[in-house]
Amino acid sequence: MKADIDNGLIAHQNNLSDMFLRIVGICLEGCSIMATLITPESGTDWEHVDLFLAGGISNCPDWQGEATKILSETDLSIANPRRPYGLEKTGDAAAKQIAWEHEMLKRAEVTLFWFPAGAIQPIALLELGRKMTEDRPLVVGVDEYYERRFDVEQQLWLEREEKPLYDLAEVARTAAEKCRQIRM
Repeated sequence: MKADIDNGLIAHQNNLSDMFLRIVGICLEGCSIMATLITPESGTDWEHVDLFLAGGISNCPDWQGEATKILSETDLSIANPRRPYGLEKTGDAAAKQIAWEHEMLKRAEVTLFWFPAGAIQPIALLELGRKMTEDRPLVVGVDEYYERRFDVEQQLWLEREEKPLYDLAEVARTAAEKCRQIRM
């Protein structure tokens, strides 16, 4: 009986290995490039970060997932702070998340900000204020229905003489282009 179970497990492992190799083979055949996604779970031990996805998480739609899909066929390393499960507001887990975001914001060559409608996002506004004063590439987008849209438009113009974009896909493509320009 034990031999039958062992043989069954080995056969199952071989099937999984074959399936994995087929998936990898399909990806290698069909995908010439693919973005690298850096998450809080993957730590801060990355040599290079092209792009940080800054903006609302709490009470916001998963716009980071949409941006990541738009950028999936690039060769960028993208830091995405959104976790698949919720985020604590205080305590060790929250402190680690904040430290990770702080480090990735410092390392990223380009920072993409998106302000979706439905939540004010005070931490994202704080981070935007900090990043606007740095001499580093920044791409800012706001949903046309974002409650503090006018404030973002005015502050961005006063600090950088730039205007935000109003479409997430355009924001993502513009950020990717800025990353490519830096690499040249």
